[in-house]
Amino acid sequence: MKKIILIFTTILIFLLGYFIFRQFICMHLFAKFKELRPLHSNIPVYYKGIVIGKTTGKKHSSDGKHTLIKLILYPNKLMLPINTKVFLKKEKKDNKEKDFLEFIYPKNPSNKLISNYDILEGYITSDMDVFLAGQNPESIEAIRENLIKTTQNLSEAAQTLSDILNTINSTLSSSRKNIVNTTKNIENMTEKIDNSINEETLTNTISNIETSSQNVTNMLTDANQVLVPAINSTTNNVDGITENINAITCGIRKTLRKKCGMIRLIFGQVIDECK
Repeated sequence: MKKIILIFTTILIFLLGYFIFRQFICMHLFAKFKELRPLHSNIPVYYKGIVIGKTTGKKHSSDGKHTLIKLILYPNKLMLPINTKVFLKKEKKDNKEKDFLEFIYPKNPSNKLISNYDILEGYITSDMDVFLAGQNPESIEAIRENLIKTTQNLSEAAQTLSDILNTINSTLSSSRKNIVNTTKNIENMTEKIDNSINEETLTNTISNIETSSQNVTNMLTDANQVLVPAINSTTNNVDGITENINAITCGIRKTLRKKCGMIRLIFGQVIDECK
């Protein structure tokens, strides 16, 4: 009886020690997945190619919209931000596919570090077989037909492009001689134009421009001497006419204000009080 009690006590102490070890030496987290395919237990957890833990179980969230995977990490204090992402991936080994989780460091890390029982966002990589397995057979057939049409269109486009390049190449080959001759003709014409423009021609041209400029200056000077006095005289005459009109208008206005002003205007008796 004592041996049984001793064995039972030893087992309890071992289990208690293991529990304490897991609670204080390891870190416990959850990875939350919106959609999760079938997944085995005890799959490894990696960070930068090194195993840092494993999964210990899974359950649904309280609202039933997510699946929570329980993780146990061997490092007690893993210095990773709270927005670290967890990816569910597959690796092929010995013609078999094995699941594993991988921690991916975020591009914009949070200032808060992960701690016990935190929940990290989980994502599933797009495996083609998993994607096709979840599709309607009619949708898969439509995808297959679209791939066939796309391949045919690419083949036709490649053939058309090849024909265009061949046409351009043959056109350039047949026109190469004409292009060379045209280039030579342009060079000869340019050389003749350069030779025809000598220093004497440029000197004569500049001299003619200077003479024309002097003639225009002289013409403007003569016009100024004639026009300015005439304009001043015309301005004086206009001023005099304006003064006379103002005097007449003022006299008419004064005459109309007098008694029988209209009769006075008829007989030419305008009051001259505005001077």
